[in-house]
Order: sequence, then structure tokens, then C-alpha cells
Amino acid sequence: MVHADYKEMLPIHALAALDAQDDRVLTEHLASCADCRLELDEWQKVSASLAMTVVLQEPSKEVRARILSSISKSERANVVPLIPQKNVWSSLGSFGVIAAGIVFVALMISVLALWNENRNNQRRLAELATQIKTTQEQLAQQQKLIRQFTAPDAHMTELMPTTSAPGAKAMIAYDKTGHAMLIARGLPAAPAGKAYQLWYIVGTTPMPGKVFKMDEAGNGLVEDQMPTEAMKSATFAITMEDANGAAKPTGGILLHSAF
Repeated sequence: MVHADYKEMLPIHALAALDAQDDRVLTEHLASCADCRLELDEWQKVSASLAMTVVLQEPSKEVRARILSSISKSERANVVPLIPQKNVWSSLGSFGVIAAGIVFVALMISVLALWNENRNNQRRLAELATQIKTTQEQLAQQQKLIRQFTAPDAHMTELMPTTSAPGAKAMIAYDKTGHAMLIARGLPAAPAGKAYQLWYIVGTTPMPGKVFKMDEAGNGLVEDQMPTEAMKSATFAITMEDANGAAKPTGGILLHSAF
């Protein structure tokens, strides 16, 4: 959330109309932002005085005279004492203040409803945009995999599991330039701080490849550039290492191609 978002919430907070989540977020921000605290103080002053901002106008002398004349001609004028002029205008003034307050509250309720609806719509749009972006990335990745594995000059090698990773399997495809893509399935999610790493073994020398992790569906993907030495003859293997990768294998081999 950017600073402008907090600024937008200040007048709503001054009216005690923020929902619980936004109120909690703003309260945390106010603890560290003196600028917003000062602005909130001004909004609270404005909020406290808004209902009393209606200017009451005294009627003209002609209008007052007509009203008093009408009252004096009433049939009940000789029974009910004439209400003092001050009380009449005081009552009218009180009614004006009450009416202004009701109109103000109704207006603020409408504004708050629209504001909250707008924020909710913005959140939903942000979620949809994220989902669309993720879907587009997955589609682009799948198309790249299809091109890699179906290219006329593609070399494909299957990696078989060891007893340390029963049920897991992987396939690597690489072209004549050494561009390689590996897909793996059936490996458990790596613990925190750990990841799976691809290795190119030439003779007895392991050469490090990139690290990768499994997604929520249990699939792993890594795109790498093979070392020149591994282009003609190499054994491929997968181990579990630190998340940043290792220069030499430290974990046991989980999957490997034919030696």
C-alpha cells in the first residue's frame, strides 16, 4: 500500500467509518508517520464542526410581520398565549441544524458506501490481474517446453529415481547449442532454505547446474545452459542442496540418467 492510500483513509477514519481491516492497517501506519497524524487531527476537527456549519438566516421584517399577523388573527389567539418571537425562531433554528445534520449524515453514508465499493473493486481487479499474469506466464512456459521437446535437433534423456526418491521422475531436453530444459515430477517440496539442483557429470567430475523448486502441483522446471564439456557425453543427476546451490554435490543423488 502506497502513502497516498493512507491519505485517502484519513477523512474516513475521522468519521469512525473505516472497516476493521483498513482501520487496523491505518492505525499501524499512524504510529510511524507524523505527517499523517497531523493531517488526521485536522480532519477530526473538520468532522466535529461539519454538522454546525449551516448558516441560519433571520427572516426579513416583512415576513416576520406577516407571520405574527396571521397568528394574532387565529381563532385560538384569545385562548393560547402568543409564543414569544425568540422561541419561534429558536425552534426554527434548531430544526434547521437537525435537518442539516441528517442531510450531512446521509451524504456521508453514501460517500462511504461508494468509497468502500471502489476499494473492493480495486482489490478484485488487482487479484484478477495477478491471476491473468500468472496464467500468461504458465502458458508461455508450456509453449517453450513444447518447442524445446519437439525440436528436430532436440536430445532427450530420462532421469530415473533412486531409492531415496521413489515415484519421482524427470526428463531433460537440450539442443545443439546446449540450451536445456528439465521437467521433474513426484519430488516432495524442498524444506525451507533448500532446493533441488541439476548436475552434469562428465566422467567422474560433477558440474553444477541451476537450482529449482517444486510448485504446489508437484512439478519442477529448470532452464539452463549446459557446460561445453557436457555437450557430447554427460550423466544428468538431481540432488537436494542449499537454496543458493552448491559448487559440489553434498546431498545424495535422487534421480539420474544412465551412467
